[in-house]
Amino acid sequence: MNAEVRNEEKRHAEIWWDLHRDKRMIAITPTMKPYVPVYDGRGRWTGKNQSVPIDEILATENLRHFTNRLDRVLSNKSRRKRTPIPKIFVMEQIDGKPHFHGIVALDRTVTNDVALERLIGESWSATSYGGNIQIDTFYENSDGDYGPIDFGWLSYITKFKDIDNDCICYQSTQL
Repeated sequence: MNAEVRNEEKRHAEIWWDLHRDKRMIAITPTMKPYVPVYDGRGRWTGKNQSVPIDEILATENLRHFTNRLDRVLSNKSRRKRTPIPKIFVMEQIDGKPHFHGIVALDRTVTNDVALERLIGESWSATSYGGNIQIDTFYENSDGDYGPIDFGWLSYITKFKDIDNDCICYQSTQL
């Protein structure tokens, strides 16, 4: 993809930010494990794992499962009345291995960080390839100061170092 497309994606991210800047932002950086457990014919784990090459398609599908779970656990409304939680995710590829950076915008009334981190972590672990996940309500900016997740974090996750492979995951991004 060319630079013009990347600039358009950055503009979409900035529009997302403008729509949700008054909310409480949570930065999420999930990584995927490169294997899946092997089960026997009865559905029991055999104690072995099988290596799986993670490609863009598998990675974005796993992220979509994660964001669906997030919507379920962070929304207290019934399934029919539930509105998806605003979020934006960007996929980066390093050495051909995809990983994600994201922001989830929550109401300012959500204040229990420990419970929130547990719910988000459990949602990621429940996906097929959910490995480690870093959840931050504060981050260290370029000046070395700690502060709440702000536009600087959005700029960081939309840096698009690899112009051909890094992109916004529209399938898992919600206005």
